Amino acid sequence: MFITKVDPKGALIYSSYLGGTGLDESSSLTVDILGNAYITGYTQSPNGTFPTLNAFQPTLGLFQSAFITKVDLTGMLV
Repeated sequence: MFITKVDPKGALIYSSYLGGTGLDESSSLTVDILGNAYITGYTQSPNGTFPTLNAFQPTLGLFQSAFITKVDLTGMLV
């Protein structure tokens, strides 16, 4: 998966990715009034690039796990 933000003229603000070596799928993306993006979906990757600091479940479940990831205004995965 990837997330890219461009300005109204089409200039790149940031671009980032999520995922690992397994099947990863996003199902929804929304943006709050401050401009932070939230991505939801599921992963089957044991080595994903998901931020896990203070995560409810920092490791992959038995076969797959759901996720919600916040991407701040600068493109940092929070």
